[in-house]
Amino acid sequence: MYELLEEFKVPNNSRRVAQALLSGGEFGRPLMVTPGTPPERVKILRESFAKALKDEELLAEAKKGRMDVDYSSGEELETLVKEVLDQPREVIEQAGRVLLEIHSRNVFPEMKIAWGTYPNNIGHTESPGCFRCHDGKHRSDDGAILSRDCSLCHLLIERIGEAEAGGRDSARFQVMKNPHPVDIGDSWKEMLCSECHGASP
Repeated sequence: MYELLEEFKVPNNSRRVAQALLSGGEFGRPLMVTPGTPPERVKILRESFAKALKDEELLAEAKKGRMDVDYSSGEELETLVKEVLDQPREVIEQAGRVLLEIHSRNVFPEMKIAWGTYPNNIGHTESPGCFRCHDGKHRSDDGAILSRDCSLCHLLIERIGEAEAGGRDSARFQVMKNPHPVDIGDSWKEMLCSECHGASP
């Protein structure tokens, strides 16, 4: 995105609007405390969190679950927050107009329809989606059972091996035996993804 802003010589105010609206992804999943928390407690929490993310056992569990650990310190996030919030009035007003336009394309009060009014059946994470038919019970016109096998649509691979000394990567890849990133036994064969990952009723 930032390369495009540069390529098309986007005015500075519009760049700041883009930065303010898109910076949420840079925060990742921050942990926060309430306003007014004593600085010494904040310091203890930050140091403890940083120490925990260096723990070999924790990192091993994260690797086993195929979870990336990309740590940003509290000081770095605090600086980013100040940069995002420190905007001139015209940038704030322009950002408001952009958000209002986005909202108007996704929410229609006169029709009582909002983004979450109906389930998202593209995919199968948030709602049954594909599995409404691919449930192992429905049949096609020729009588074939519509399988719920993940490999019908996905080629799920996993990395095996590690990089060699000197930086040469000798890793190989193979088809995953268990398509779920965390070991949940055979539950993935019996449950729908949306039963765990979908919105609570």
